[in-house]
Amino acid sequence: MISLEIGKAVHIREWREDDFDLLHALDCACFPPPIVYSRRTLRKFLRLPGAHCLVGETGGRIAGFILTHAESPSTVRRARIRVDAERRGPLRGHIISLDVDPRFRRGGVGSALLHAAEESLVSNGVDIIDLETAVDNQPGVAFWRRHGYEIASTIADYYDAGVDAFAMFKAMPRELHGQSGASSLAERRSAKRGRLGPAMTGSYK
Repeated sequence: MISLEIGKAVHIREWREDDFDLLHALDCACFPPPIVYSRRTLRKFLRLPGAHCLVGETGGRIAGFILTHAESPSTVRRARIRVDAERRGPLRGHIISLDVDPRFRRGGVGSALLHAAEESLVSNGVDIIDLETAVDNQPGVAFWRRHGYEIASTIADYYDAGVDAFAMFKAMPRELHGQSGASSLAERRSAKRGRLGPAMTGSYK
């Protein structure tokens, strides 16, 4: 269970089932119809094996959430044999979505959620974190770059609206891994954000 205070302003906790309606309403407030998740799709992502969702609260109100994904260590195998850390190559995590209520933006909510999610992914052995964001989402791209993410490539027509996306990544410092050598391989979601894909950053998906 993660529960911490960031600057005595943002309280980070695990999501609960009774948060679902508020999380979906927040996604609708953050993204236009071609991008927003349906209730069914959001619930599907939340139920993925290896999914992890954190909620940020300010003044007792949900101000944002972040949803990430990493496969369980038992799935990291090659020819049914566990591969040691030096041979297996980098393990990847994925940010599916980062939503911040427009009323609470520029208050550190997104940064607090991202920091907590990165720590969680790294503790599960993730070396590189991936995400996608619309090329025309300048505030989102700036946010990710400010937090150390780099553009790897452009994916044409990534979103249903025909908008291209930047594929971005961040290599996590080895010292953050501590003594947890747990394997955790995130499945890169190449499907489009509209209905099956991950992350646009507008609230910073």
